[in-house]
Amino acid sequence: LGREPEYLNVPLNWLDNAVGVFDGLARALPPLRDAAEAARIARFYATQEMVGPPHEDYARDSLKDYYASMVAEGRLKLQQEARDGGPD
Repeated sequence: LGREPEYLNVPLNWLDNAVGVFDGLARALPPLRDAAEAARIARFYATQEMVGPPHEDYARDSLKDYYASMVAEGRLKLQQEARDGGPD
């Protein structure tokens, strides 16, 4: 997109607290379940190693290439479904 990514560094206990707060609020206010799940996901990705081991099976395609192929395959599938009269 031509922009540098922006990151916010926070202590992990802040994420733990956010998970707890949103989980508690979601019990009383069900629409906040998505916010609670987002906090759990943020906590997970903040603590997990995201770089795989150096191996020839890893990183053959970039994420951008993967999404482009999924879009292309999805379009092809949609075209096939339209031709065939609907999804399988």
